[in-house]
Amino acid sequence: MGQVYIIHFSQRLSNRARHYVGFVYGDSLADVKHRFREHVTGQKNGAKIIKAALAAGISLKITRIYHAVDMDIEKRIKRQKNTWKHCPVCRLERAQGKQLKIKFSPL
Repeated sequence: MGQVYIIHFSQRLSNRARHYVGFVYGDSLADVKHRFREHVTGQKNGAKIIKAALAAGISLKITRIYHAVDMDIEKRIKRQKNTWKHCPVCRLERAQGKQLKIKFSPL
């Protein structure tokens, strides 16, 4: 068991991706924060899309965490190709019909 987290990008990357969905073993918020730092600092197995987003000057924020789940949930979300439905920022933007200007701060 672990946690699935969704990272929201402040803008689309190359007019495509706006999210990254990942999985981390462990049940504490510290586990997710540690994995996020690995992505942002390029340590270990940091995702290439995160590296590309940062290189493009795009800000990142963890917007959703599903606790006590297995890796199948991560795969299901990725397969659906509609991550915006799981992202509270994107859902609010769609409801209001505009892109929100949210403050992105480091963990």
